[in-house]
Amino acid sequence: MKTTNLAPQKTKRSRGKIAVAAMLGLIALSAACAPAPAPAPTPPAVPVTVPVTVPASCANGRASCVLGDIGPGGGKVFYIDGVTRYEMAPNTWSGGASDPSGVLAWCDDAANSVTTGEAVGTGEANTASMLTDAPPFTACTTGAGNAAHDYAGGGLNDWFLPSFRELIAMCRYSRNPAIDPGDPMNGCTGAQDASFASSTYGFQTGSYSSSSQWSATQAFAVIFAGGHDGSIFKASVLPAIRPIRSF
Repeated sequence: MKTTNLAPQKTKRSRGKIAVAAMLGLIALSAACAPAPAPAPTPPAVPVTVPVTVPASCANGRASCVLGDIGPGGGKVFYIDGVTRYEMAPNTWSGGASDPSGVLAWCDDAANSVTTGEAVGTGEANTASMLTDAPPFTACTTGAGNAAHDYAGGGLNDWFLPSFRELIAMCRYSRNPAIDPGDPMNGCTGAQDASFASSTYGFQTGSYSSSSQWSATQAFAVIFAGGHDGSIFKASVLPAIRPIRSF
């Protein structure tokens, strides 16, 4: 007599369910054991540009200039001729406490004539002529014109030795900086304004050299003590020097 096994038999379907469950368990276990994902990288900071407003001024060319303003070259505006402004360098321009004097002659060729003008507006051309050969005149290799030309105030290279009338205009401005100095053809008289004289732009009381030739051996000069004008020998080292520029 056969004995019948009454234990339940696993069908293919039940075995499949068990396999799927086991697989899902393995997947869940793998997911649980997997390392945590790395954090997302932090994006670089974006710099923020804050606009800086620069006030308009004569010095930066964003405003009109009036007498007494500081010009683009760091000098003081002392004369305005129509649309052309003139600025003078401070008296410390050469690195000393005041304008250099007793140091440089007008030119190392002090015996030959060179073509120059006396009027306002001729100083730059005068200085260029002083530095150019025009036989028998030999270009200055040292002197007042060279020193003024070599000055680079404000990073600019267009400074020059003032003409005779430009020097008169500087003298007139120093008398009363608060008002228009007027026509330099009228000469210069009186004494410097006390506040101006003690400032960084004040002048010495002695003579100052211009770039205007008086004769083959002499040049125009102005004595700032009383505003007197006259001439100095080109070979003389006595006059002081002050560069200017126009813009």
